Amino acid sequence: MTEKIQCRLCGHEFTDTDQTCPGCGVEVKNLTGIVALPPPKGSVNDYAGILSETEVNELSGKLESHFNLTDVPVVVATVKGTDPLDPSGYAFLLYNSWGIGHPHLNMGLLVLLCLDMQHIECEVGIGLEKYIPEVEGDEILEETFYPYFREKKYYEGLIAGTEVLMDLIRKRVPPVKHTGT
Repeated sequence: MTEKIQCRLCGHEFTDTDQTCPGCGVEVKNLTGIVALPPPKGSVNDYAGILSETEVNELSGKLESHFNLTDVPVVVATVKGTDPLDPSGYAFLLYNSWGIGHPHLNMGLLVLLCLDMQHIECEVGIGLEKYIPEVEGDEILEETFYPYFREKKYYEGLIAGTEVLMDLIRKRVPPVKHTGT
């Protein structure tokens, strides 16, 4: 079954069987089929096994409350590694594979923590980028998360980083209007 992917560079939709994005020509070979992506579990997906059940539940509660207030999903994923992709490419695939954000709006945000590479990545949906550019999201995570990361306080870092991002969404993003299903 072919999946629709939205190019994070130009916003053009294409299928995962295409060789390049028809909008900007970015190559998509080696991005699909080479990496086994885990299925989504909810708003918090701790595949690295670094969070306690209580921490997952508390962070999930904060993310779900934010979604109920703004209608903009923020999803957290932790993984041990992203090989053979870099964290940015992996986050892009995960975001699109999981369908984060609303169809036709693409207003969502993924926070990816890659434990082995000691890296945090922010994948911002194309519909949200005019309010929170991806570069700004990455900078926020670096500034708020890395001090905790060095001390191996992953939960505290994820709370700090997602709180700043959710606050920006609440302040900058107008109410989401659904135009399709």
